[in-house]
Amino acid sequence: MASGGILRAFNKDNDELERISLCSYGFFLQEPHDPIGIPAHKNVKPILDSGDGVPYLEVLDWVVKKGEIIPADKEYRMDVHFIFPATQNKFIYKQELYVSDTSTEQHYKFTHPKNRGAQIAGIIHLDFVELIRSGTIQETIEQEGRKLLRYYRVDFELVMKVKGRNLEIEGCIGGETFGGQQISIAAAFVPGTK
Repeated sequence: MASGGILRAFNKDNDELERISLCSYGFFLQEPHDPIGIPAHKNVKPILDSGDGVPYLEVLDWVVKKGEIIPADKEYRMDVHFIFPATQNKFIYKQELYVSDTSTEQHYKFTHPKNRGAQIAGIIHLDFVELIRSGTIQETIEQEGRKLLRYYRVDFELVMKVKGRNLEIEGCIGGETFGGQQISIAAAFVPGTK
């Protein structure tokens, strides 16, 4: 069972305590299928995105990896995008954060044995309706054969912040943050970890 947490270990070089991650934290994402450039994608059947027709895989992208030394204040940023069909009237992106006691390798399909045992640690919801309705995010219209594709592509950053014994997750577009979730990882720390 994934429990999460960070262990403090003595660093003999500077007589300070280091915080070593005992688990991995990552996001459930749709990654463009690239069997030539990414070995973990080889021989894996992709799913076609109904919005833009691009083949992708559902993967766990491990941001914090087990065994990594993590300062008490650390920020991780990753560029992502999401496709909303233009026919929708709600534009809420749901992002799942996972934790694993064993997984560390990138690009593997969500159901791959290398991701076995991963559990949801939290969920954030990012509401993009105002950006779409205001015209900040424009509709894309493409012709694919006889089919007309109409969608909104939202490009944004997922931000994971380690703050002491907590993780904060949020979305960011042009410096403006959306949503947000704080997850305590204190119970899995060595007592006294700050």
